[in-house]
Amino acid sequence: MKLIIDRREWLRGEGPGPSKLLRSSDGKRCCVGIYARALGVHDGSILNCSWPGERCVWHADEAPWLPIHPEEDARDSLSCLNDDPALDDATRERLITERFAEHDVDVTFIN
Repeated sequence: MKLIIDRREWLRGEGPGPSKLLRSSDGKRCCVGIYARALGVHDGSILNCSWPGERCVWHADEAPWLPIHPEEDARDSLSCLNDDPALDDATRERLITERFAEHDVDVTFIN
């Protein structure tokens, strides 16, 4: 699968608190939220969710490899890499690309 991440809508580096799959205040999405959209998940299913298992169960069929609770989220997971304010964008993009590639998702960043 090809995944395009547009930096203009990509929510990243703000820490886990403000990060959402789809944030209602500005329409920005974390990398998992962008992936969810690419899988055809309806925005209402992920609006203001912090992780895939919060009020939404879409990942069970489409992406069973994603953790469903924050406690299951390893430090090198997509969510942690996406949200970590200590990472610069070049490093973040490289690491996220590598994690998605482990699941046959080819990531391209634009804009």
